[in-house]
Amino acid sequence: MSIAGAGPTPALTEKHQILRSTRVVTFVTLLSRFFGYVRDLAVAMLLGTSLVADAFVIAFRLPNLLRRLMAEGAMTGAFIPVFTSYRAERPQAEAWDFARRMFWTLATVLAGVTLLGIVFAPELVRLFTLFSPSREWSLAVLLTRITFPYCLLVALTALAGAVLNTVRVFGLPASVPIFLNLAIIAAAVAAWLLGFAQPAVALAAGVVVGGLLQLGVQLPALVRRGMPFGARLGFAHSGVRRVARLMLPAFAGVGIYQVNVLVGTVFASQGEGWISALYYADRLMEVALGVYAISVATVVLPVMSQQAAEKKLPEMRGTLTFSLRNVAFVVVPAAVGLMVLRDPLVRVLFEHKAFSSSSTQLTAWA
Repeated sequence: MSIAGAGPTPALTEKHQILRSTRVVTFVTLLSRFFGYVRDLAVAMLLGTSLVADAFVIAFRLPNLLRRLMAEGAMTGAFIPVFTSYRAERPQAEAWDFARRMFWTLATVLAGVTLLGIVFAPELVRLFTLFSPSREWSLAVLLTRITFPYCLLVALTALAGAVLNTVRVFGLPASVPIFLNLAIIAAAVAAWLLGFAQPAVALAAGVVVGGLLQLGVQLPALVRRGMPFGARLGFAHSGVRRVARLMLPAFAGVGIYQVNVLVGTVFASQGEGWISALYYADRLMEVALGVYAISVATVVLPVMSQQAAEKKLPEMRGTLTFSLRNVAFVVVPAAVGLMVLRDPLVRVLFEHKAFSSSSTQLTAWA
């Protein structure tokens, strides 16, 4: 028997909170994607689908591939449940100490990876260009060495965002890609206005500046919520080890997609402009399909982690079902529209200056 005037059930309230937070993240993500489009348009107008554009895409993709393998995909999915359980079951000081140790451990590991990437940049570029060994890829090596510190910066940015998402702060972490986009846009404008002989070098420097901004804007929010930043490594910490164990199976799922990106780039290296055309096509797909799906996933993971920590398995299953239905309702029509309208979309969005009609055809069929 219901009681008149009774408030909404906890499950209904949770769903309303998910939808409200999803709307916030979706709006911020849409804003970020808009600036991402302006960024890609600036790069396309400056470099088109040339060999220089291919070199820049290779340099940008290498640290991003490692970042997605080691940080964003596997790490955040493993870290949020562990951090949630620490906050639910242990003193807050202990939970924040775990977050700090995770931060400095990840920083140490990826600093080593970054150094190796800079040293072995020629070998990494060669891996991406197996089918075009006769081409001159020295510019790609230089750009890779410039951009590789972004791997470290964006991984720490992802961890900072995971911490904030766990404490139900979604807007700020969702907005940080805007700063990367603005930095690259500024670099492109500067290269065009000042007539740089190698505009791709300016773009690579913009990537690193953007990485610094992405991390820097989140640190004050972490400090305000109680996270200490005194350097403490956690290689022997039980929580850090637990995250590392949880990351291993996640590598398989994340790794399959990244191997697909690597293989696609390797085959695309056979023709001039193919790598950059594939990049523009991927970016268009991410804008069309990723905005809502990523927003829902960002909001739902901390909610489901909390439900799992509290042993609320029926509620967790309900949250998952509710989220999948919402994502399918938006993503399936978007995918169909993208396939049908690919030619006019690419033409309207990118065909300016150095991005020619042949570039449009390459991108539309990539």
